[in-house]
Amino acid sequence: MALGSLKSDRIVLLSQEDTNNSEHLFEFGDAVEDVNSNSSNCVIRTFNSGFNCSLNSSGIIVGVNKVLDSALYHVIVHVTLQIGSENAEVEDTLSILFEVQATQQNQTILIAEGTLKDTLITTVDLKVNDTNPSIQGNAHFLSMDSNGLVKTNQTTLLDTDFVSQMFTAIVYDNIFLNIVVYKLSHQISINENTNGTVICKTDQRVDSALLQTKDFLLLLPDGSIVVKEPFDYEMIKEYMFELFGQVDDKNFTIKITLNILDVNDNPPVLDNNYMFTVTNSQLRAIVGVVPATDPDTIGVLNYSITDEGGDSRFLIGSFGEVSMVNTRRGGNAIVTVTDGVFYVNASVKVNVVSGETNDTHEHFNVSNCSIFENKDKGTSFCSVFKEGYVDYTFDPLSDRTKFILNSTTGNITTNAPLDREDIDHYDYSVIAIQSKNPCKFATIPVKISVLDENDETPMFDQPVYRGKIRENANGTKVTFETPLKVTDKDLNSTFTFNISGTAFTISSTGEIFSSDETIDRETHSSYNLSVMVKDGKHNNSSIVEILVEDMNDNPPMASNMTFSVLENATEDTDIGQVFATDADIGINAQLIFTDASSGYFEVNTTGFLKVNRLLDRETKDEDVFTVRVCDSGRDISLCTRSWITVNITDVNEAPSFKYNKEVPVFRIPENSNCSSISDLTEFFLDGDLGVNRELDFSVLSEFDTFHIDSNGKLSCPDLDFDDSLNKVYELTIQATDRGDPPLFTNGTIIIVVEDVNDNAPIPTDDTHFKIAFYSGACPNCSKLVALITATDKDSGSNGEIEFQESGGNASDFLIINTNSGLIEAPTNDMSLSNGTYLYIVNITDKGTPSRGTTVTLSFNVAVLMNTQISRVFNEDKLIFNWPENVAFPSPFIVVKNFTINPAIEKFVLPNYNIGDFYLNGSKQEFLYVNRTKHSTFFDREIQHQYRFIIQAKLPLYSMLAELTINIIDVNDNPPRFQSDIAQVAVIKENATNGTSLGLMFNATDSDEGENAEIAYKISNENCDDVFKLDNANSGNIILIGKLDYEDKKTCKLTLTVFNPNNETMQSSVDVHIEIEDVNDNSPSFDQSVYNVSINESIKDQVEEEVLVYINGLNVTDRDSRQFGVKGVRISIERPSECPLLVKEHKVDNFVLMINQSMTLDYESTINFNCTLRATDGGNLSSTALLEIELLDINDNSPEADDVIEREIPRSSKIDYVIVSQINATDRDSGRNALLSFNFSTNDDGYSYFKIDATNGKISIAENLTTLQLDSVELTVIVSDDGLPKPLSTSVMVKINITDDNERPFFSQAEYREKVEENSKLEGVLMTVTAQDRQKENITACNCTYRLIDISDNSNDNSYTIDGVTGDLIVNVSGYDREEEPFITLTVVARDEGGKETSARVNITVLDQNDNDPKFLEDFQFEVYQEAPVGTCFGMVTAEDKDEGMNAVTLYKIIRDSITSSNYNDSVIVIKETTGELCSNESLNIGAVRDFTEHVRVEAIDKGDRNRRNRVTVSVIIKYKDTNQHHPNITLVKQGDIEPISLKSRQTNIPVTTLRANDLDEGKDGEVEFSILEGNVLDMFTIDRDTGALSFSSKITMIGSHPVYLTVQATDKGVHPKSSTLTLNLTLEGEKESYIADKVKSAEEFMTYTWSLVGVACFLILVTAAAVFGFCQSRIKAHRDSELYDDNRRTFNGLKHNVSYGVNMPQMHLLQQDRTDTNAQRRTGFSSDSTSFESSLDRYPPERDGPEEFDHRRSFRISLFDRHAPAPQLPPPRESSGPIIPKPDYE
Repeated sequence: MALGSLKSDRIVLLSQEDTNNSEHLFEFGDAVEDVNSNSSNCVIRTFNSGFNCSLNSSGIIVGVNKVLDSALYHVIVHVTLQIGSENAEVEDTLSILFEVQATQQNQTILIAEGTLKDTLITTVDLKVNDTNPSIQGNAHFLSMDSNGLVKTNQTTLLDTDFVSQMFTAIVYDNIFLNIVVYKLSHQISINENTNGTVICKTDQRVDSALLQTKDFLLLLPDGSIVVKEPFDYEMIKEYMFELFGQVDDKNFTIKITLNILDVNDNPPVLDNNYMFTVTNSQLRAIVGVVPATDPDTIGVLNYSITDEGGDSRFLIGSFGEVSMVNTRRGGNAIVTVTDGVFYVNASVKVNVVSGETNDTHEHFNVSNCSIFENKDKGTSFCSVFKEGYVDYTFDPLSDRTKFILNSTTGNITTNAPLDREDIDHYDYSVIAIQSKNPCKFATIPVKISVLDENDETPMFDQPVYRGKIRENANGTKVTFETPLKVTDKDLNSTFTFNISGTAFTISSTGEIFSSDETIDRETHSSYNLSVMVKDGKHNNSSIVEILVEDMNDNPPMASNMTFSVLENATEDTDIGQVFATDADIGINAQLIFTDASSGYFEVNTTGFLKVNRLLDRETKDEDVFTVRVCDSGRDISLCTRSWITVNITDVNEAPSFKYNKEVPVFRIPENSNCSSISDLTEFFLDGDLGVNRELDFSVLSEFDTFHIDSNGKLSCPDLDFDDSLNKVYELTIQATDRGDPPLFTNGTIIIVVEDVNDNAPIPTDDTHFKIAFYSGACPNCSKLVALITATDKDSGSNGEIEFQESGGNASDFLIINTNSGLIEAPTNDMSLSNGTYLYIVNITDKGTPSRGTTVTLSFNVAVLMNTQISRVFNEDKLIFNWPENVAFPSPFIVVKNFTINPAIEKFVLPNYNIGDFYLNGSKQEFLYVNRTKHSTFFDREIQHQYRFIIQAKLPLYSMLAELTINIIDVNDNPPRFQSDIAQVAVIKENATNGTSLGLMFNATDSDEGENAEIAYKISNENCDDVFKLDNANSGNIILIGKLDYEDKKTCKLTLTVFNPNNETMQSSVDVHIEIEDVNDNSPSFDQSVYNVSINESIKDQVEEEVLVYINGLNVTDRDSRQFGVKGVRISIERPSECPLLVKEHKVDNFVLMINQSMTLDYESTINFNCTLRATDGGNLSSTALLEIELLDINDNSPEADDVIEREIPRSSKIDYVIVSQINATDRDSGRNALLSFNFSTNDDGYSYFKIDATNGKISIAENLTTLQLDSVELTVIVSDDGLPKPLSTSVMVKINITDDNERPFFSQAEYREKVEENSKLEGVLMTVTAQDRQKENITACNCTYRLIDISDNSNDNSYTIDGVTGDLIVNVSGYDREEEPFITLTVVARDEGGKETSARVNITVLDQNDNDPKFLEDFQFEVYQEAPVGTCFGMVTAEDKDEGMNAVTLYKIIRDSITSSNYNDSVIVIKETTGELCSNESLNIGAVRDFTEHVRVEAIDKGDRNRRNRVTVSVIIKYKDTNQHHPNITLVKQGDIEPISLKSRQTNIPVTTLRANDLDEGKDGEVEFSILEGNVLDMFTIDRDTGALSFSSKITMIGSHPVYLTVQATDKGVHPKSSTLTLNLTLEGEKESYIADKVKSAEEFMTYTWSLVGVACFLILVTAAAVFGFCQSRIKAHRDSELYDDNRRTFNGLKHNVSYGVNMPQMHLLQQDRTDTNAQRRTGFSSDSTSFESSLDRYPPERDGPEEFDHRRSFRISLFDRHAPAPQLPPPRESSGPIIPKPDYE
């Protein structure tokens, strides 16, 4: 008896603080009662201490007496109970899992904003069996995998205006992660003069403090940082402070830069009076400049001039250039300057002198001055005083905001502190007037150098550095994706480094090394460190994230496990998974389970426990075996073992009959009520448990005599052998269990009823006789006087009768025959007196004990004297024989034929009462058979003899004779077996000769004599004559030949019993022989050698399981059951030396997988030989050789020289060989190493050369005299022909072409200029001149110039170039950016020798806000009035042809007289920036029909709010949403979808067609299909309208893989409704032994693609840097000459209407340009700095490119994971890190 199901759960959840001294009751099941707890006991079986157990009458008490510090404890309690008054002993085992939940754990984690997706944040210990953990709370950017690794699932971003925010992630109920996301730095801009403005916000849960040098800002309790004191832009343009934050023990600092924006609060500044002197001229001339300045940096200065003389000769330009139509005479004018708010005036006087005295200009050498940066305003540091000169002024092009020039002394002082890092020098020109001759002036060049001070903070080039180090690698250098790089805008800075923590050290060069502490990944999987750099005065810090790479230093951990399985589980039934863990990760934690078969069960390589053979709990209720768990570590594989216990649980099976192969025979005495038959429960077996083994019995028989009770006791109360015709009964007993449902079985028994001597003999004749004694002598006369007969119902000896004389006075003269009952008078005693004499006879049977009857016979004796008698009958005992089954005649016997005395008068049958016969005839001499009792013939088997007395009466006397009629036997009964039920015998196939089948056959024949003799023979057999009878007289069948189960599993023969004297008299019984298999055959491979090919390992190993199949593998085993093929398991000997491991061992599903612990390199080893061993369930085995060939994959790029340089003369002939061959090799083989050579492009210059594709030979293809290049760089691509894709490398072939006449060149390849939209330009835009090399000297080129490639939209007359001077002349009445945003010109310079060179001129038109936003269409939307609040139902858009901020459009709803509304103004609202119309309140006003609401929307230009446009939007408010139903996707039966075969490499393979029903009508009922989830790599497409799903990708894979595809059906209603269906599809790949090309190549493809992108970006950057460097090196050389030329043009009036300074590099304006584009427009200056313009374009960076990825980790592409997100692609290999806005503290 088992304990039954316990009422308590067997998994106990505990909090860690509640574990110690806790008790847990496990109640007994209802079936357990009356437990004697005093005599019962329990025992704890566990590897862990701290547990105890006790018992009470209710159940088992398990106590915990220590604090449990692990997550899981497995406790087994063995219980022995004494139950009931009889103290029945019961044993059972209880398995308990204690799952310990740790006390609440709070962890605070700081992460920087911009932390990339898939960055590891922390790890969490998961609960046991929690395979799908999740994170609750508002930390939506975090996710956790099944290993407890918490990572970011997106790039971390803060809410708008926040610089720090706290998020909470909750894992279970006791683990809280406080995640603080903060900015490393932050920049924000505010207007000057503002107060109370919110700068930014920090999370109020973070303890924060402001660190600032002056109390400008205030931190409010809600975390807002506001302006406390207004800023003045003219005093402070940038304000830096730090925000300190702390949560728990973690703190951080945010550097915040506040950019102060200028507002127009100051008037322009200019002198009151200006005097200019010019020479007399008829031509238009610039007479001078009225330079106005504005302390503000916004607004544009506009100039106007009024001639006081009334004529209009005075003109003024946009920069204050005063010109006159002619200078024939002088004049006076008033100049007015306005910034849009303020107006100031100045007077201008012009004096005209004679041209003959025009020697007015003198040049001085450059004055070099220097000053340290950051000096206070007013610091004097330089003097340009020249003797004889007064009125010192800066020329109009010099920036007057930085310095102040004393017009009298020529001293220069600072106007504001200088910043060397912004501008390190200034090139100014000072104009001075000769004191003696006011018409004569001088130009004094001034170079001001700004000297460096240590005022800059060193800056890391990245906010976060990511590196990696191997576990246990102490003292090793950390490898970084991007090395630490620190820059300092100061000069000659020296850095020192510090790093937080003790695990790592940092060198003076910034290299980080692990310290002597043990680097244990399992303790710290990563380190988040702070690195500080100091330059002696300032310091800064950055974050260093170091990922610890796992080493295989932890063996797997596997606890002993117990499973349960139903006994009726079929083979391959999954029972559960054996859990093992490995503290390592990746391939070091990939576990393989081996040596894991017990015969009954096996654990496959992935740990899944399966049924291996048919189970029978009644035979084996528990199986215990071990499993070996090994990891897949590359360097070493570590293993452990675990004990697996499988409890086989009961399933109700039908009871079995003990004698199912033979019929038991029971011999019972009659009237015994079958008491001799023991309890029939012994004959039925049921090994089930509980009610499943409780049996009820019934008798299935036609006889009502037999009954059976519920305990299996058979009774037969009315069974009387003597009265019953049946002496043998064949009974069917049915045993039915009490299971649910009840099951039954039938058993057949034979009951032979044996006679019991329970009947005494009964006399059958009369007891009164007459005897006459005659005096006449007759010695031969019969002495027979009477015949006593009796019957006895018993049979056998019990029915055999004896007669014994017992007394009476007749005993003196009578004697009785003991056996026959004949009474004779041996003497003729004449002395007797007449009268009646008594004769007492005891009639007894021969039974034990004997039964008898005493009968008293009376004889009436008459003594007749003087009577002569003679003999009447021939014999005293007459015998008549008659054969049975022969019709008897009538009369039957002529009695007189037995007599010799003719005087007989009559025959009688005295005292005969039986009535079988009677006499008839005149003398009754004929004996007839009574046909009422015997119709035709006698049956000996019913009665074999008849005896009675015949009396012949004569006149004087009578005589008696005994007539015995013997029925002679005829062979009319065949011998019969006791039962004709077929017999079943079982014999092992290895049985030896003479082995008996063990069957007992009993046959009898109811005939007698030789007719009853029987013999046996075998007939109708199909057993190949291997059986015979031991002898003919017995039914013992023995084996005489050899059995082989594999040839014949069963056979059948017929055993016949017959009469030897008549073999036709026979009967038979069938004998079924089952041959039992023994394990006598080893498994056999159908081939001795198998071949398989696999790809070599890819270098960037993915941790993905690759399956391999062996084509044609087959194993046979002629044995059966576990000894046959089903029990065969295939293994690999010495698996650590084989590149393949066994994943599935069974023959019908034999699968191999790549041994990840081996590196397979085709270039090192090509072939491997492994031994396959097939072992059956009886441990017989055989082997075969597995030859593994590595296939070369194209994993090596060609190798060649990086650069080849050659020099050839331009006069070289066609076919001249420049490079005879390119030496290149490829480590791969075959077509993977077949190389070809090609040029990378066909651009200009390449056409002059040709290359041999087979060897790379480069020769001349065209005459070089027409090639306008002196050096050509040819990129040769060396490619292999490998699969799945070719690999290549490049070789740079640089060809220098020598010539006597060297080619001219431009100092810049590209010239840039910016012009304002709508501006009018005429005159010289710039001068573009070429230079020439004369040996080693560079001189001005004597070139001619022309323009080519003028933009299509440009009028040909708009741009011309002076062919001699290179002056680019423009004549444009006004630019329209919207029509032509860019103008590109190409200037070609040609020297006297015909050599040409070119440069490009790019003119950018800067946008002006000159376009109104326009609505291009009317808008109409629909929405239902019951739509929920917040429903957005349409979007209006207006077009603004401007760009940038000028194109920003705002939207608002206006109320005017045109429209009327059914709603309040607040019901329908519009989103200001997007134009989206939404409901802000309920639209339901109870309308019972549709109506139209007209909404007036206005689009407003954000830059110029006077530019507007309006549109009326019609919103149809629908009475009722007719879209009431979701589409219903017709369910697709998964079995109806065939697996998708990838073998054909086809695309557009039809998969299935989905149908969707929508009960709505019209558009509401029209359905469109789309793929929602699971479409990895866009493998599937679906027709939107028809729902036809197709597979559209060309990929290759091995084996079958599931794909979980979620399809969505959406209707076209105004408020669409949708429904989804997830399809479980199967991709059937190649069953060829190679790695799926596309699975691999998908990642390789993206890797190579990103690599090429990275290389391209790198080359672009290098080129840009080179150009920038070249330009910078040339800029100084041009500056003086350009400045001189400009001044010359200005003052000599040689050119007119020139935009001064357009092509002068103004480096000192760069910082101003960063924040003041209007100033740039006002001055017309633009930066030629490529790097600076790039930084403007990139700040803040636009994330148009692909998402950046964390490439610290190796990635695994899981194409077929249902819940997995789309795969992440690796970044470019040359990537320098994530694109994060770079803070600019300066």
